[in-house]
Amino acid sequence: MKNLEKIKRVEVSPFLFTRIQERIKISREAPFVWKLTFAAASAVVLVLNVSIMLKSNEDKEENALTEMVSSMHLSTFNTLYDE
Repeated sequence: MKNLEKIKRVEVSPFLFTRIQERIKISREAPFVWKLTFAAASAVVLVLNVSIMLKSNEDKEENALTEMVSSMHLSTFNTLYDE
């Protein structure tokens, strides 16, 4: 127990914390190529999502129209006379 009393407290440089913060700030900044890649990937995902939503909406409208035509027993041909 007496050995623990002999341990001295370590003195830290007053600028150590600011140097550590500066290194963290420098290392956190992503390279421009990564930022550009992330932006491009986000744009691709956004375009794919919008196109899938539009395609899904078209399919629903077409299915609804087909269902209405079949329920009303309407003709799906545009011929006026039988030839």
